[in-house]
Amino acid sequence: MRDDLLKANTVLFLTTLGYGITTALFSVYLANRGISLAGIGLVFAVGAIIAGLLRVPIGIIVDCFGRKKFLVLGAIGYPLFAIGLIYANSIGHFVALNLFVQFFGAIFWTAFSAHFFDIMAKGKEGTDIAGRNVISYSASAIAPVLAGILATKLGFGNLFVVGAAIAASAIFISLTVKDFNHRQQLCYTAVRQEYNCIFKIKGLALIAALIFSVDFTYAFWGIFMPVWLLQQGISLEAIGIILSATLIAGALIQIPLGKAIDKLPVKSILVPGFFLFWLGGMIFFSLKNYFSYLVGRVVLGMGSDVSYWPGVGMLAKLTPKTEHGGAVALIFGLSTALSGVGALIGGILTVKFGIPKVLWAVGFIPLVISIMLLWSDTLKKKGTQFHKMHHHVARVPRH
Repeated sequence: MRDDLLKANTVLFLTTLGYGITTALFSVYLANRGISLAGIGLVFAVGAIIAGLLRVPIGIIVDCFGRKKFLVLGAIGYPLFAIGLIYANSIGHFVALNLFVQFFGAIFWTAFSAHFFDIMAKGKEGTDIAGRNVISYSASAIAPVLAGILATKLGFGNLFVVGAAIAASAIFISLTVKDFNHRQQLCYTAVRQEYNCIFKIKGLALIAALIFSVDFTYAFWGIFMPVWLLQQGISLEAIGIILSATLIAGALIQIPLGKAIDKLPVKSILVPGFFLFWLGGMIFFSLKNYFSYLVGRVVLGMGSDVSYWPGVGMLAKLTPKTEHGGAVALIFGLSTALSGVGALIGGILTVKFGIPKVLWAVGFIPLVISIMLLWSDTLKKKGTQFHKMHHHVARVPRH
């Protein structure tokens, strides 16, 4: 593995593991603290919406002043968030803390995504994303099991301390990454020029819509499924196993998925991906036993991956290098905000109709998209033939 990829993936592993341990059972922790379903949705929603929208200007700042300093700054927020959870005891505290970590997360992930787009090999975007995802999913797969064990044996307080320590170690690695600073002065003209270029990118709106739909739908499952399993008497360890199995399966498909993104028409990947996304939700509630919960959640997770990462790969292919920060901030920022809207809507709907009905209903969104994509001609071309802008240096005014 190249040195720049090794450092980036090490930062990714430590941050994902530390934050994953802290938040894998966060919704369950909130429920145990007496927070209602609507309150849980509110906790997740406020931070996601505000921080998601903040990513848009952060992306321009990262493009102007480089990635490294913002990568370090963002990484600082994760251990502070974990420690803060130890002392939080009201819904107001949890809302404020989630807003805090989402703000720092917006800084971290915008800088990290822009940096990772910078160091991807041209024509190997799918393969590099696959390697990144194997690292990320491996850390995420370990986190729920460790969280379940730590929470059961040592309590949530000690779990948060462990998560903070691991996340803090990523800060030191972040200090060693090579920066890509375009040294562009931050001004209104530069901002307008960059976003004018971004909005003219052919196919961007469609790619954005696909990413938005996956994040919006997944928000419901990520937040409310663990709470419902706990209500059915499933232990924390057993819930952790379901989450870990989902992530292990996701890690196993990343390499072939990455190669497919580089070589196959994107449409041929997305259609079965969105179909699997829907099918997993149907399997989850089919038999109403632990086996169906496990299999359904794994299939749903695999479907969401096959629906999501081709869009990210195409985003890398179609954006010029000088606009990586702005593009990832715009798309992922709005997507994060939309997932926050999903959390808020989910909290309201689950109170009124119950978690199973809401998850079952929202599961049909991917099915509708899968059917609609059958008639789409935009994504028929193969991998890198669709767009070849990655690593192209656009002409952006320097002041």
